[in-house]
Amino acid sequence: MSMAADAPEHPTHRHLVAVCIAIAVAGALVAAVIVLRARSIIDEGEYLYNGWAVFTHGWRPFADFHTRTLPLIYYIYGWPQALLGGSVLVGRLQALLMAAAGIALSCTLARRLGGPWAVPLVLGLVALNFEPGVRYYRALAMAPTGLLLILALILVVGRRLPVWRLYAGSICAAGVVLCRHDMAPVAAVIWLYVWWRHAGCGGHRWGAPLIGAIALVAISAGFRSSAPEQFDAIVLQGVTSPGKIVGGPYASWAEPRTFAGFAWHGLMFLRIYSGAALLLVGALALTLWRRGQPPASATDDTIDLWIVAGVAAANYLAHLAAIVAMGFRQQYLIDLYILFPVTVWAAAAFARAVRDAELPPKAMRAVTGFAVIAIIVPLALNRVPPDVHLSGLSDLQRIAAGAEAIAREVPAEALVFCPDDPHQLLEAERLTFPPLTWQLFLFTDSDDTALVRRQHYYNREIIDEWMSHEADYAVIGDGLVDWMVNSGRYDGGEGLRSFVFERLERDYELLSVAPEGYMGPTRIYRYVGSGRQSQGATLPRGEAVDAQ
Repeated sequence: MSMAADAPEHPTHRHLVAVCIAIAVAGALVAAVIVLRARSIIDEGEYLYNGWAVFTHGWRPFADFHTRTLPLIYYIYGWPQALLGGSVLVGRLQALLMAAAGIALSCTLARRLGGPWAVPLVLGLVALNFEPGVRYYRALAMAPTGLLLILALILVVGRRLPVWRLYAGSICAAGVVLCRHDMAPVAAVIWLYVWWRHAGCGGHRWGAPLIGAIALVAISAGFRSSAPEQFDAIVLQGVTSPGKIVGGPYASWAEPRTFAGFAWHGLMFLRIYSGAALLLVGALALTLWRRGQPPASATDDTIDLWIVAGVAAANYLAHLAAIVAMGFRQQYLIDLYILFPVTVWAAAAFARAVRDAELPPKAMRAVTGFAVIAIIVPLALNRVPPDVHLSGLSDLQRIAAGAEAIAREVPAEALVFCPDDPHQLLEAERLTFPPLTWQLFLFTDSDDTALVRRQHYYNREIIDEWMSHEADYAVIGDGLVDWMVNSGRYDGGEGLRSFVFERLERDYELLSVAPEGYMGPTRIYRYVGSGRQSQGATLPRGEAVDAQ
């Protein structure tokens, strides 16, 4: 494979297409494995369930349920769930389509900035890397946010662009923030670039960024108007731990900020982006090698390449500053939201450097080998992550089995107490209490019940109200019970388990068990009245309930 398309003895357009097709086919196989076999997590079920409830039951972000970010993601994922029925697989296919669109746009932008041979580099770096794939091909925040980010860049990067693209790109930049409000620096860099790069557009250089900012502020103000206290606590204060908002005993699961922690997360970032890092090192070496020679390209669009890098750097440095100054979790140093701009930057920079170097055939073969190594290294370092189970029942199959049992036993109009991840209720299309869509992550031992309720958290008093007076049914998986006690997240996990199961023993009867449920055997209970000992209630694995 050669990067120089201007020499007749070098590979032709046909070779370029063949290489791209081969990489795309391999990438499709990787995507299929992830979509069908990847383990699901709470975030995936929460985005899909709350999005479904927004459209089918009129739930409002902030006002009716706990919303950790600005809520565009719920609307993006919610409408297919409402249209096609609750389904984790539908959510994953939607995420896959958005990720594929993001990859295609990244290839287009890389070709614009670096030439045609930047395209297979982008495909190789993204499509064959399991680690970002397992985030982008599940119904998580990465796919919609990453798509809006690369769409904003491809719309505004370049010279002498149609005015409509500046406005559309600025609005897409606002959309990035509406998905993840901690990515506001990204929008700021894009808007500043529009103002500076497109000075020849007259008032539109001001108008486009202004429209984007106005759209962001207006939509945010609309959400805040319905629930100002919740909006301010999450979006403006940037806190998500119940312990920070409502107090009370709460075992923090955020790791301490240490030099070793920073070093470890930094190395994990380099591992994921190892291919891009190698290409950037190669581009730098080639640039230094031909230093002092006249530019090979008549058009100087280097600033466009650097703005792509600047967007990624702004997001990463903002997260680093938040970790140091505000105590954000160090895991944000492993920033996968900037996958597309980092990949475009590396691929385009390397392809440009090779093109401008005008290398002899032997050197070109060496450079080609280096590019192949850069593509293979991330695949070797990241391999198949633990989140992908290649044998046994997949999480999709377990979710479907549990949902089938729930739909069979629980009437459509019933209200369900379910502290499990919400995946099975999503596919059964049964309604639960809004705070429970974040599982036990929103539980706190705080005694300030009024504040806890306003912030859409919950404590023991609220659990008692739900189970004793409001819930018609209860659904609990064995895995949730184990996690409640053994995860270390809750100082009083054993007491919480006893509290919940004492009420199950008192007020509920066991209807059925789905042995292959999502979080292990899933038990479905029906409410039979306060103070009434159920005849069929059974604790997981025959464990006795401790007296509180």
